Amino acid sequence: MTKVVCRATNRTIVGLPLCRNPDYLELTTQFAADVVTMSSILRLVPPFLRPIINHLFTKLPQRLQRGMKHLKPIIDSRREEQEKIGNGYEKPLDFLSWLMEAAQGEEQTIENLTRRVLVVNFAAITRLRWEFQPFVHALFYLAALPEYIGPLRAEVEEVIEREGWSKEALDQMHKVDSFIKESQRKTSLGTLVMVRIAKEDYTFADGTHIPQGTTVGVNLAQAHHDPETYENPKEFDGFRFAKMRLQQDSKKYDIVSTSPEFFTFGYERHACPGRYFAACELKIMLAHNYDVKTENEGPRRDARREGSVSIGERSSGQGVEGNGSELPGGV
Repeated sequence: MTKVVCRATNRTIVGLPLCRNPDYLELTTQFAADVVTMSSILRLVPPFLRPIINHLFTKLPQRLQRGMKHLKPIIDSRREEQEKIGNGYEKPLDFLSWLMEAAQGEEQTIENLTRRVLVVNFAAITRLRWEFQPFVHALFYLAALPEYIGPLRAEVEEVIEREGWSKEALDQMHKVDSFIKESQRKTSLGTLVMVRIAKEDYTFADGTHIPQGTTVGVNLAQAHHDPETYENPKEFDGFRFAKMRLQQDSKKYDIVSTSPEFFTFGYERHACPGRYFAACELKIMLAHNYDVKTENEGPRRDARREGSVSIGERSSGQGVEGNGSELPGGV
């Protein structure tokens, strides 16, 4: 799924054909991993040693040079076309074009533009990896509960016929939205989110005292399985949020909405700012016309009541087969 996410995300960052280049996609994932690795190493050493350790062990300069080899021909080509055509030049609709347009002075160099593209990839890949892993479980749920495939496909076909592949169409796929959100509710990556360190002593209204320096977080598992909020919380109900949305005619049950009852994207001002982009990618992937089935027929855990679906003795994506063509728009 990381490869799929990287490719789809770079369709919006650098566009075709680079978003399909295997070496470039490998570079972006390696760069993201290197940043995380080096930051973890540098935290373990005293501040005065960090420049030396970074110089000795970092691979980021090599990654930057490799990225420049990919981006330089594209940037040079776009600049030449713009100079030749002038005001009639139609810029490609991607993040790289926006960077080139906004860059001033030293920011216009190939090195700085490449650096920004890699940093954006780092932010997208590391964060989206957390939000897309539950999507793997959504495929497991589809495989184990094939009765959802028909209603989901019917909604997608009806909306696409009316709206085409557009943002408006994605906003109207309420069942698709609900199925993904329910997968996130049932198969969160951990039990603790929104982790913070208290910068000063704090006492809550109920008398709970938090000393300075204490690490605190929100119990995600309890919030997502609270019987006062969710009826039959241990049961997987793919259209749970779509039904709640109809009952109250409220958008607060959409996947991008945050609340004290659903913390996958955080809450209030610290909520993930990229959740709208992530939700669009998630819905496009699920809405595409894929047939999903289990690799081997046979006993498996009840998908409706377990946190994940196990195919035989497995619990990884290797137990699911997909059969379909490219994503809409040729991602």
